[in-house]
Amino acid sequence: MGEEFRPRSIQERIAALNQSHINNESAPKKTPPLPARPSALRTVPVPGGPMNVSHDVTVAGNSATSPTLNRDGTSPQTLPVQQNHDTQTNAQKQPPPLPRRKSTQPAPALPPRQPSTQSRPQPERKASLESIASSASGMTTTTSTSGTSGSVGTKNVIRAPAWGETELPPLPPSSKRSPPSLPRRPSGINSSTVAEQPRPTPKPPPPATGAATARPSKPALPARTPSYTSNGSTETRRVPPQLPARRPSSHQPAQSPGEQDATTGVVRSVSRRLPPVVSPNEISKIRQSSLSVLSKHAEEPEAPVTNGHSNQSAQPEPPPVPLASRPDLSAIQATKPKFQPSASQTSNAMCLKCRDFSGPDNHAAQFPRTSLPTHDLGWLAQQLTAPFPSLTDKARAIFTWLHHNIRYDVDAFFNNKVKPSTPAQTMQTGLAVCEGYAGLFATLAAHAGLDAHVIGGHGKGYGYTQLPPGASLPAFESNHAWNVVRIDGGQWKLIDCCWGAGAVENKGQPTFIHRFDPEQFTQTNDEFLLKHYPERIDQFYTDDGRPKWAWEEYILHNPDRPFGVEPPTIFNVAHEEGISRHTVRPVGKQVSINQPGPMRFQFGLICEHWSVTLHGKKSAPYLFLLHTHGVDGRKDEMIPFTHVRGTAPNGGGDWWYVDIADPRILGAPGQKLGVAFLTQLGQRTDGRGLSVEEFRANFGRVNMAWSYVLQWELVA
Repeated sequence: MGEEFRPRSIQERIAALNQSHINNESAPKKTPPLPARPSALRTVPVPGGPMNVSHDVTVAGNSATSPTLNRDGTSPQTLPVQQNHDTQTNAQKQPPPLPRRKSTQPAPALPPRQPSTQSRPQPERKASLESIASSASGMTTTTSTSGTSGSVGTKNVIRAPAWGETELPPLPPSSKRSPPSLPRRPSGINSSTVAEQPRPTPKPPPPATGAATARPSKPALPARTPSYTSNGSTETRRVPPQLPARRPSSHQPAQSPGEQDATTGVVRSVSRRLPPVVSPNEISKIRQSSLSVLSKHAEEPEAPVTNGHSNQSAQPEPPPVPLASRPDLSAIQATKPKFQPSASQTSNAMCLKCRDFSGPDNHAAQFPRTSLPTHDLGWLAQQLTAPFPSLTDKARAIFTWLHHNIRYDVDAFFNNKVKPSTPAQTMQTGLAVCEGYAGLFATLAAHAGLDAHVIGGHGKGYGYTQLPPGASLPAFESNHAWNVVRIDGGQWKLIDCCWGAGAVENKGQPTFIHRFDPEQFTQTNDEFLLKHYPERIDQFYTDDGRPKWAWEEYILHNPDRPFGVEPPTIFNVAHEEGISRHTVRPVGKQVSINQPGPMRFQFGLICEHWSVTLHGKKSAPYLFLLHTHGVDGRKDEMIPFTHVRGTAPNGGGDWWYVDIADPRILGAPGQKLGVAFLTQLGQRTDGRGLSVEEFRANFGRVNMAWSYVLQWELVA
């Protein structure tokens, strides 16, 4: 560039002004060319007062910089400089040549910089239009103000300090608290292997071209320890104290090399350790002890650590746990109700006829509907079924509870006022028809974890009559509902809760008889289907695996006459003694005295597993007698039955029989032939366990009492 600008003194400026007046008077007025502008200029923004107007003042002697932006990010606007009339007149005259600055003359020193605690722009100074205009009128350097040139004084020249030539003032102490102590270092890491990541050193900017190249080299900035936080305050980072080395532990998982702690930001260099080699003996011990862990270091106690330092002082061992006060699990379980199946149930769990349901039945009777604290069906299902692990017992408890707490709505059924109801409504009112029974059972079973469904179809219940011979076959009609539930062994069991709760009798004035019928739960599916025909083909669940029964076969079959004839009369006491109506012979109600002999009369118990003593809870079976009337009905006689013990493991499956060589001794036509058991013989008021020899020795000599269980009619 050309000659370097040198500021002039006041005397030189006055002399230059006088010379210019003299030249203007003598010489013709001629506009001289403007001197060349120095290439190295620095523009400094001058605050512009309320309008935020800034001046671009040219500063010589420093490297060029870009203009400064306003606070809102816009470019600073230039303000026209007010000049007087004399200055405008002298601008048309040729100014005197500027003296040259020596190349070796150093730049004037800058004033000391005001201390600052922030790296943000300096706060605004006083910036009024009057002060800007008065300052601009006394300057001699050229000013770029919207195309108008002016003069700038030397004392208003602003020089920015070169980078790296000054030191920042010390920052005030931090007002924040000291950082919290570091967390406890995991065992197995040596403090010598932990190193803090070095802080990168800031690099100086590249050297400026032009006049700045002649300056001496700038010294490097010292390392700055304080760091600025987001709010402008300083915070000095403290190096945490080194933790003592811990004893290596085989149970401490090894960290990967170079892993950085998320809490402290410290990079840890941990060497990976291989697990110890397991000997063949230890492998065999592990296989034998299953879940036990064998390690020779497992029993070594680790030194306790407090605040990052190991506590070497001996700590007292905790007292041993008193075993006497430890709760006994067996004693707790003994207080809960347990209903374990008997040996006979274990031998044949699928036979429900001989299964002892006294546990579920007695438990279900303890939850009357009117005394429940809540009508929540889920709570009730859990209370009824929780003590029983067997699915069959769970279903039986719900079946029995419906018998005790839900009554058949006779008024709604016979007056055509039956409306669809929900299980909650049935629970609230305690009244239901067959659909309400089935829906409530399915809901309670679902809450108890059972798989149960409602089946609709035809039922041979109240009002059913057998079709007369030659009558037309009626169409299918759905008039009943029942359930199917999955019990033990995955078996699907058909049950009827409505008929199990009681029966409707008295055709003139129907009345619900509250009578428990366990056969609606225990009978086989084939026996159940004699009175139930589902509307869907996949809901038969037959025992023999047949896909379905034909509608004609079902509707023409009379369930009260399984063998096609009217069966003999069976009294209720027979069910109490475990006698099954399917085992009674002869199967017909009428017995001819003129048929050839011999003739056998027999009966047996409910099933081959049922025992009078085990399932019937009786001390011994009764002595059964066949009461005949002799030839022409003129001589009554009591013939004892032969008792055949069952071959089941617990004595179940007993049966009784008697053979009559000549049927004419049974009596005359029209007389009744019955089977009775002795209830009293002489001084013996209990006839159980009475032998045939005792009966024959005292027959006709002492008083006797008996009760009938079966009865036939004698015909010619």
